Amino acid sequence: VTAGLCARSVWVRPESRVVVRCEARRRPLEEKESWHYHRAILQAEAVMTRGAPNTRPWFQIDRAGDTVDMLLASIRARRWITVRACYDRKVISLQAAHLKELGDRTAVAFAATLALPACEGRDARVTVLQVRYAEVQLRLCEQVGSKEWSAPVWTVWVREVNPPANCTPITWTLHTTRPVECAQDALEVVNGYCVRWRIEEFHRTWKSGGTRVEDSQLRDAHALWKWGALLSAAATRLMRLRDLSRTTPASPAKEHFSAAELEAIVALRDPRDHTPGQPPTLGRVVRWLAELGGYAGSSAKNPPGVTVLARGMERVEAVVTALENMRRIQRDQ
Repeated sequence: VTAGLCARSVWVRPESRVVVRCEARRRPLEEKESWHYHRAILQAEAVMTRGAPNTRPWFQIDRAGDTVDMLLASIRARRWITVRACYDRKVISLQAAHLKELGDRTAVAFAATLALPACEGRDARVTVLQVRYAEVQLRLCEQVGSKEWSAPVWTVWVREVNPPANCTPITWTLHTTRPVECAQDALEVVNGYCVRWRIEEFHRTWKSGGTRVEDSQLRDAHALWKWGALLSAAATRLMRLRDLSRTTPASPAKEHFSAAELEAIVALRDPRDHTPGQPPTLGRVVRWLAELGGYAGSSAKNPPGVTVLARGMERVEAVVTALENMRRIQRDQ
């Protein structure tokens, strides 16, 4: 279930900038785009320390985070991360010289099933995965220079068994600093990396699927930054309402909506299955909200998503403002 947003890092790429590859490698970390990974992680750790000091964050990072800086910084800070490997790195091992070869020579630990959601160019399917894992010493080298480091990580190899025709099979190589000492630990690494898809869902919700920050016509960068921050909070709320309506639909709606919002939803929807004076459930209110946004599907087979929830919320917020203004005028009179 989406809980919220701990940190975000926003930057603008120059319109035209030619950087020689060797020059880019010599730049300090703070001048590289990969610095924004570190910046967001440090912000998130500070937030967690203040708000949930007994909770240990576990960062899930895509292939762009498979860098020497990221791996070494996480090992030195004893930070839990999982990074999907981008490179067939050298390893210090008697069995193999490179990561891929070591994975091929590692015995299959267990098989697991994974429900893949539908996405662009791929239908939803349930797939069978073979999982291998081992403690690995990565041989990290400077891209420019002669320095080398030995980086102790645990690596989990995931391979899809008998993928459908015309489908790209799942082949993940996951480096993690979280100890993997048994099959259950390896399964948690795989499940943890699957949660990273929520980051992609957030980007879609924030940019185009719900709050549509990309449609903004603001011209001032600072104003756009502030508007983007507000919309990012709204995007995570939409995702949370979607998730909770599926996992705990019987919970009281008043825990997640204000009294004014509930009043506005009922006034707009005028639902026949609502009894005045009886608190509605979250699942029911989320469905009413989705129907205000144009949802007409089956709640069991095709539950509402963030796009229809965002459309419905736009209508609701206008009515909330009108109701609050009417009450203020009545009080003033």
